[in-house]
Amino acid sequence: MRRDGTERRMVARVRTAVRGWTRGWTRVAAPALAVPALADPAALAPAASASTVPAAAAVAHDVHVSHMRVVVEGPTVAAQVRLFHDDLQDAVRNHARAPQLVLSSAAGDSAFARYFAQSVGVTADGVRLAPRLLQARDERDAGGVPMRVYTVEYAAARPVRRLALRDALLFEHFRDQQNLAVVLRLPGDRRTSLFFASGDTKEQVVPL
Repeated sequence: MRRDGTERRMVARVRTAVRGWTRGWTRVAAPALAVPALADPAALAPAASASTVPAAAAVAHDVHVSHMRVVVEGPTVAAQVRLFHDDLQDAVRNHARAPQLVLSSAAGDSAFARYFAQSVGVTADGVRLAPRLLQARDERDAGGVPMRVYTVEYAAARPVRRLALRDALLFEHFRDQQNLAVVLRLPGDRRTSLFFASGDTKEQVVPL
């Protein structure tokens, strides 16, 4: 589908906002979880590229949690999700039935895209949207734990007025998995925080 100049600029702003958020993310250090604060919207800027984090350099962590940031502007929904590398690699390997799969690879990205489409549901005004994987990278959190970060885009037929989100990532893998999501509506900077605990597979609705 061809996009005119206005839509291309809008999509670029959404992607920039999602990338800029990641600089404010930190690892949750205890089971008592709280949604981390977002960066000041005025300071949102593309994050610098992170170097590849070898899977063999994994550092132990004591919680199972993911963070998702979702930006909605017009008909475009862009999401960035951040997960512990080792947790996700095990889950994607099981889902793909490929015990030797390397997550940080082209094959790993394809396997993740299939796993993500099954585990995360995004519905706009009653219509289920299909995800498109835009970017994947490795990085480390403040404690040196390897993370995997993905940027995903959805395209609705018209400006989104009501968004429903389901985030069941890793629920089949960990009984204590907790997924945090923050939805931002642009323009207007309206934010909604969502929390999904393991076993909670229902959609949560965000009026926009």
